[in-house]
Order: sequence, then structure tokens, then C-alpha cells
Amino acid sequence: MVGSRGNLQIEGDRLLLRNNSQILTNAGTAATGGNVGIEVQTLTLLDTSAITANAVRGQGGNIQITAQGIFAAPTTAIAASSALGIDGTVTFNTPNVDPGAGLVILPLTTIDVEDLLSQGCDRRSGRLTVLGRGGPSLPDWGAPTRAAFPGPMGSARFGCP
Repeated sequence: MVGSRGNLQIEGDRLLLRNNSQILTNAGTAATGGNVGIEVQTLTLLDTSAITANAVRGQGGNIQITAQGIFAAPTTAIAASSALGIDGTVTFNTPNVDPGAGLVILPLTTIDVEDLLSQGCDRRSGRLTVLGRGGPSLPDWGAPTRAAFPGPMGSARFGCP
């Protein structure tokens, strides 16, 4: 016997899914996938965790997530699909979140390397100074590896002593 869908509603402060955790209302055969509603401040999905409302021949369920912050690793899934029927929907609501808040318009000035390299230096007397992004100074023992700087390094100055 095929039953009707089962719905799931989760409310709370924080929801953390990790280590292959799953929230699912999947349906087999001709049944419709259930609906998943999540209302939390923050939702975090890590490892291979998933939130699904899938179906085989019936319609996929619907997933509605309301959260101030949603953080998901690339190995996680949020899906409402149907293998042979109509896919469901996934809706994200992030109230009071302004994606443009805190953005600063940066100047479009570029460094003219010709001016930097036009000065000739005596043999073995030049120097290179790397200026970071406003963080701590580079260590005296030498520059760190590229892995220590995940983004643009900032600017560089070339010159003679």
C-alpha cells in the first residue's frame, strides 16, 4: 500500500549536520516526496551530509529553509527531485540579510611595472619589498610559502639601496 507523504518541520537556534547526517522525506514507488521545513538562525552542512525530499515516480517534495546564515561544504546536498516525475522545489529565505552590506568600492588604479623596472641597479644591490594586505609584517627569516597567502598578496616595490 502506498501512503501519503510525511512532512518534517525543524525549528531551533542552530542546526549542524556532519559525518554523513541526513534529513530526508524520500518516497519510493509512486508516492510523493514529503516536505521539509527548517527555521533556524544558522544551518551548517559538513562532510557528506544531505537534506532531501526525493521521489521515484511521484513528485519530489519541497524544501524550505529559513536562516540568517547557511553554510554548506561542496560535498553536501540539498535536493528535492524525482527520478521519473516532477521535481520538487528548494527555497532559501535569508531575512534581514543585505549581501551588499559592508562592501567598499575599491579604486581602479594599477601599478605601472615599467616605472618600477626602469631604474637600473648595480649588480647584486637591488631589493624587493613585498607589502602585504595590511596584516602583520613578513618574518625576518624570509617570505612564507604561497599557501600562507590564499588571496592577492598586495603590492611590491623594487629599488636600489
